[in-house]
Amino acid sequence: MLWKNRTPYSKKFKDNYSSLKGPIEESKEVYIKANNLISRWKKLNKDDSFTIGEMGFGTGLNFLLTSYEWLEKSKSTQTLHYVSIEKYPVKIKDLIKAHSEKEKIETLCKELISDYPVNCLGNHRILLGQGRIQLTLIFEDVLEALGSIDKTLFDAWYLDGFSPDRNPDMWTKKVLSYISDLSHKDTTFSTFSSSSLVKENLSKTNFKFEKITGFGTKRHMLKGKKKGNLKRSPKKTKKIAIIGAGLAGCVQAYILSKRGHEIDLYEENNTLVGGASGNPVLVTYPRFSPNDSLHSRFYLHSFLFSSRFYKNLASRGWSKTGVVVLSYDEQSRGREALLNSHNVDKKLFRKISRNEASKLTGIDLDYGGLFFPNGGIISPKDLCEDMVNSSNVNIFSKKTVSNIEKINRKFYISINDVNYEYDHICLCNSFDVNKLIKLNGISKKRGQITYLKDTPGLENLRMPICSQGYISPDFELNKILGSTYNDFLSLSIKQGDNLENIKNFKKVYKGKVEAIGARAGYRAVTQDKLPFCGQYQGFYINTGHGSRGSISIPMTSVSIADEIDQKPNILPRKIKKAINPERFN
Repeated sequence: MLWKNRTPYSKKFKDNYSSLKGPIEESKEVYIKANNLISRWKKLNKDDSFTIGEMGFGTGLNFLLTSYEWLEKSKSTQTLHYVSIEKYPVKIKDLIKAHSEKEKIETLCKELISDYPVNCLGNHRILLGQGRIQLTLIFEDVLEALGSIDKTLFDAWYLDGFSPDRNPDMWTKKVLSYISDLSHKDTTFSTFSSSSLVKENLSKTNFKFEKITGFGTKRHMLKGKKKGNLKRSPKKTKKIAIIGAGLAGCVQAYILSKRGHEIDLYEENNTLVGGASGNPVLVTYPRFSPNDSLHSRFYLHSFLFSSRFYKNLASRGWSKTGVVVLSYDEQSRGREALLNSHNVDKKLFRKISRNEASKLTGIDLDYGGLFFPNGGIISPKDLCEDMVNSSNVNIFSKKTVSNIEKINRKFYISINDVNYEYDHICLCNSFDVNKLIKLNGISKKRGQITYLKDTPGLENLRMPICSQGYISPDFELNKILGSTYNDFLSLSIKQGDNLENIKNFKKVYKGKVEAIGARAGYRAVTQDKLPFCGQYQGFYINTGHGSRGSISIPMTSVSIADEIDQKPNILPRKIKKAINPERFN
């Protein structure tokens, strides 16, 4: 991006991002007014939502102005879903400069900039206005992005890419055909363009349109509606049972409850987070890969979203400490070199020396590595208690669900001869999912953590350090080593596992290390190290997160909520397929 006369200018497309005659006035006239949005919002049901798609996020001006009007003109119980596709994201510094003098949208702009994603491909979900606005930013080629959207009908479209003669790829018949398929009979669109190519392709893709007076120096623009009989479905509140009150179950319950659904959370123990989630601390950091596989993209976006999710929770169970990952052998040093070769903006992580690693972590280390400033630790118990207590979730503790019946699209759970009826059931009960259904590809692995004596040299540990294992402080500043990974079928403490944890830590630290206790648990793991998320035999499944649940659970929980609400999904279609519970059948 360049700047000409204080106006953002695209060097690639050789055009301004907005009108020189008044960008705010242009956005209101061409998009908000032409789609008759404010009048349509007034007709929505109390708890309904509205979905807008945009071609070309640019500086985010259309989004910010639309969001401002939404917060001013809609009810507090209604939600705006806004999906915007952008192949060439602007940099944060340009985003700040573009809106530095726009007081009307200043608060929203600060929220956007605070969570604006790094420039990596894929879907990014940002919440603004206390969750009343859900922005899905898709940094991708337009056809790839549109093809990744699943099970969603949009209410309005902003066709705002650069003009057809400068950016023809955005105005093809195939692009507009995708948009048509994602629209219902009352879906509207508007665009600044009135070119013959645009009109021709709109006609071929079942849109009717009219040419009206354009804004500023543009003589004409287009607005119109989708032809057809497909009706819009208003949002409906659902009654949903969630089985399992570990981290996955509690996050899932919290997200669905915040969307207005009635949630019953079942747990066979008498407390929340009794299984592997019951560890006193979980380390939250990404395990990046230099390639762009579905596996690496899933975990990259999981980390980006989970760090925003935990920050916005403002829970006592989250601490953004930062995380250091050491390069301590040939394999880890090679991986570090590959990652650094792709690390352009240094926002996700940066390379640090041995001295800097020691200074950051508070203990004397033998190696340098990578520092992830947005990593941290969570206390699962505190986090889950805060989520459940701040939402309308009914907890059924010490209740073992052994049988579920489905009759005429309704689910029934029987507890003490009392039947409870539900629209949906979500199974978040780790490897115990197979007590209720037959799910291939899931198993359990034993892990043991070791509690350390606060010996000299360890007392100032400030953040997690990851190598072959990890060491981390918990929220009471205890020191914890983790974690073994084996097939033992007993949860009794094994001295050999403590020795294994200490041996791994001693590869990077030469000080005294002494075990004073331990805890063992089972993780639910899958054959391909990706979780299960989606529908299976009529149930929603959210399990199989292994040792990475602290970063993957928030995003899979939102994906299931998006699917239940039939709204734009946080995950693209390819990743949804990769983590679908049916993939091993």
